[in-house]
Amino acid sequence: DIEWWKIDYPPSSAYISWVFGVLSHYYDPKSMELFTSRGYETPEHKFFMRATVLASDLLFLMSAFIAFIAYDAKKYNWQTKCVFLVLILLSPPLVLVDHGHFQYNCLMTGLTLWAMYFCIKKDIWLGGALFVAALTVKQMALYYSIPFFAFILGKIYLMSGLNSPHIPGSRTLKWLQFAALISQEGVIVLITMAVFFWPWIFSIDQLKLLLERFFPVSRGLYQLKVATFWCASNMVIKWGDIFPAEFLFKLSALFTLGASIPSAYMCGRFPKAKMFKIALFNVSMAFFFFSYHVHEKTILVPLLPFAVCIRHFRYFYVDFTIVATETMFHLFKEDKLTLQYVVVTLFYLYLSEKLMRFLNVMWGEKKVYDKANPQSLLNSVMKNSVNIYRKYFRILIYLAILGLKVAEPYVKPPARFPYIYSLGYAILGFGVFGIVWVYSNLKLYCWYKLEMKQQGDKMKKSLGKDQ
Repeated sequence: DIEWWKIDYPPSSAYISWVFGVLSHYYDPKSMELFTSRGYETPEHKFFMRATVLASDLLFLMSAFIAFIAYDAKKYNWQTKCVFLVLILLSPPLVLVDHGHFQYNCLMTGLTLWAMYFCIKKDIWLGGALFVAALTVKQMALYYSIPFFAFILGKIYLMSGLNSPHIPGSRTLKWLQFAALISQEGVIVLITMAVFFWPWIFSIDQLKLLLERFFPVSRGLYQLKVATFWCASNMVIKWGDIFPAEFLFKLSALFTLGASIPSAYMCGRFPKAKMFKIALFNVSMAFFFFSYHVHEKTILVPLLPFAVCIRHFRYFYVDFTIVATETMFHLFKEDKLTLQYVVVTLFYLYLSEKLMRFLNVMWGEKKVYDKANPQSLLNSVMKNSVNIYRKYFRILIYLAILGLKVAEPYVKPPARFPYIYSLGYAILGFGVFGIVWVYSNLKLYCWYKLEMKQQGDKMKKSLGKDQ
């Protein structure tokens, strides 16, 4: 009965639901009876359903975070790694959306993080296959697709020896090897995709129907009040009233692509772990800001790569996480999760402040941002901006949150603007996310400049030896 529950996600979500359905049948047969089980909500079955999310979280996402931090932060002691993991795993959006709102986002994000893990360990074949698997769970993994493509392409370019004229072999042979490696990765991607889409690949009509369900273009630019460019700017420009949906879809694609290309290029040019992580965050934020039909929960997508960049962003990560939680406040309120939201958020705020002090004492203050040219205007601007943010802007963020919290129960919104508080959280989110995104793009650019400088120095030394 497709009218009861139409497929919204790619096939792996259905496969996993089927597995849980089989387990549910053995645990409580009534929960799986055809037709009569609709709306079945016994306490025992609710416990079982919650347990499936927790098990998925442990098996896919938590295990991936532990493995990733252990490898990526290997130069740090175990206490620091534990601090990273606590700040990541207790993040209110990760806890409240999957375990409160009840979703299996951990399956997609966990597979993506495992794909990142194997890619930075130079196993791009397994990393590519796992990323395709993530795509077959939830289509929002497409937010990561451009950096994955750029990173893998950059790695293959290095593996083929095309970047260095000093590696033995003719240029033609290197290009042939490059083409062979690209083809190998392409075959792995196609086989992985075919395995998951096997029941549909022999029918064009069925595939077309799936794509229409996965990409609901007819639903509009965004859903409810969400911290995107389109929602924030809609106060001034009524996009939906001025332009047809088809034009807006193309415009959003153009904006998204334009905002994604710089980070993707820098990541592909120097496919290193730190470049890859921040490019994933920058591009997924570009998708969140500018792509078509975005939910408030979609902020979980850029939050994943941002979490593993925690040591590069410090307080920015904490503020981003708290504001992301606030942008979903009305969703949690609708789900009757206000108490859980308050407890989890306040506990995380208290804990994160304590742990950030520990990290700042250990690391000290960052003084140079543009290491390629410490005397540059860019370095001065970034340094002063970060100081202003930490001393003043952070206080304004939390005062704004407090103001919205105090005003909403006592000040009735005007009849013309019944969703003014939801919009207030969305505007706050857009502002904070935008600041962090710009800073992150500048940070990636500084690293890119440093890599270019180091590469130039190596070439000069190499030419000197040859002469």
